[in-house]
Amino acid sequence: MTVEAAPTPRYVLSKEEHQHFDSMGFLVFRQLFSQREMGEIDAAFMRVISGPAKRLGYDGSSRLAVVPTIEGDDRLLDLFDDCRINDIVDGLLGDDCIYHGSDGNYYVGNTGWHPDGGAPDYRTIKVAFYLDPVGENSGCLSIIPGSHLPKFHAGIKRAIDARTYDRQSPDLPGRYPLVSEPGDVVVFHHGVWHSSWGGKTGRRMFTINYDANPVAPWQETYLKGLMSTISHKTRGDRRIYTERMVNSANEGRMKKLSKLIEWGFQDESLQPMHEPHSWIY
Repeated sequence: MTVEAAPTPRYVLSKEEHQHFDSMGFLVFRQLFSQREMGEIDAAFMRVISGPAKRLGYDGSSRLAVVPTIEGDDRLLDLFDDCRINDIVDGLLGDDCIYHGSDGNYYVGNTGWHPDGGAPDYRTIKVAFYLDPVGENSGCLSIIPGSHLPKFHAGIKRAIDARTYDRQSPDLPGRYPLVSEPGDVVVFHHGVWHSSWGGKTGRRMFTINYDANPVAPWQETYLKGLMSTISHKTRGDRRIYTERMVNSANEGRMKKLSKLIEWGFQDESLQPMHEPHSWIY
């Protein structure tokens, strides 16, 4: 007798989770992935990052980044089609949202306060997987809740620019540590001010980035500008998606790729991207 594997459970965001994200700018989904799954994901991440680390002569003294990460291995690419991730992302951004890339990292030392870009009144998010246990003073993500909101965001920037707040200190008022274990998934708005403190050398994290489908002309202008910068700086004027991502795409995946393809970021005039890019800094 053949026993079929149980289907992956769907994830429906609650009203409270929607309200929390709207007001605070983040959500944490505890043990969304099993330890067996995390073992597979961990091994896949190491397959992606170990090649560039060896090729670049990485010695662990600085940060190593690989872009895009999930497109470098079939097991990581499975996450893009995983209904749990898609249910959360679609719930926050709409099922017409856009995938714009991923990154994987070996981190070293502290990371000072910063947002990851973002624009007022435009919802863009980062889905983060931490592959090592991280705590308040051992490298977890610390955020300022609500700092994706335009006035609060701008106020923090003014305070940092005026040196009222120290970008390189963990002691910003309102700091909230998002303690994480492998299996947890952390989702946050790109505009949230965040940082990391006291982490061990070589701690590992990768992210998947999404944007709401632009509904206003300025949002389209913003996203096109962002993608042009990413294409030029991190991909050397190559196509925005790897051939692996596009050639193996099902209908659901293609829906999240179609907007950037429509805008020309996968045109034949651009060089193909077969493998992720990597750098040390």
